[in-house]
Amino acid sequence: MSLVNFYRILYCFLLVALFQSNKLFAQSQEQLVKAAFIEKFTQHIKWPDNAISQAQPELFTILVVGNEEFCQTLNKVYANRKLQDKEVIVKCYNNFNIKNHADIIYISGEGVSELENVLHQCHETPCLIISESKGLAQKGAHINFYFTNEETLHFEINKKSIDASGLKPDFLLLDFAKIVDNQ
Repeated sequence: MSLVNFYRILYCFLLVALFQSNKLFAQSQEQLVKAAFIEKFTQHIKWPDNAISQAQPELFTILVVGNEEFCQTLNKVYANRKLQDKEVIVKCYNNFNIKNHADIIYISGEGVSELENVLHQCHETPCLIISESKGLAQKGAHINFYFTNEETLHFEINKKSIDASGLKPDFLLLDFAKIVDNQ
């Protein structure tokens, strides 16, 4: 898949998501774009076979730390969609505990203080850690959203951190991202 096709698919997904319901249309475009990126991330990352939760193998769980509004947006966007061929469940928390199994942990700007806790508890586990605050990829988050000076949304990947988790991003995702190292 070429980068142009990747953008076309992302654009089509956004249009569908925007017009799916009046409530979704009212949500911020930034949240919808991030939700679309999350879906694309799951299509371009391979989880190891042992990553399947024994408790709920039919569910793909996204845990959002610190931002209930974004959690609600994800619930609406993924209400009738699947990720990794599984039904999606989105849970909201203000702090993280390892007993809360997740395939993706999304650390919002409001949840920044939980990054160290998440990294400590999820060290070398197949859980994708996504953040949205400056410098968090360098601190160990696998993927971090950031805005350029032109106010466009991009993402960076900490290759060392994501590799340690057992997750395998494909070349397209790596080619599209800004690669960063730990501080």
